[in-house]
Amino acid sequence: MSMTIAVGIYFMAQLWMSLNITLINGIGCIQLQTYLAIFVSVVHIPLSVILGNCIGAIGVVVSLIVLNLLYAIVSQIQIRKVLSSTATGIWTK
Repeated sequence: MSMTIAVGIYFMAQLWMSLNITLINGIGCIQLQTYLAIFVSVVHIPLSVILGNCIGAIGVVVSLIVLNLLYAIVSQIQIRKVLSSTATGIWTK
């Protein structure tokens, strides 16, 4: 049951992230997204291993949830800045 709940939370985080990323891609401000994707790719494997060893198979899903929420929060901030015309620096590139 806990794995089902974790996967459900993962899909909700993925959907939230996808909405923001689609807007960001359409606007063309993808430099921050590229850096964040590299960071998430590097951190995912070690975090999955650590959480997998600590709490089992659900740890891998928890790792995905944490990283997708990070991605979703940063992309939400970026899209709000871009749409309100307050974005500068890496937020607009």
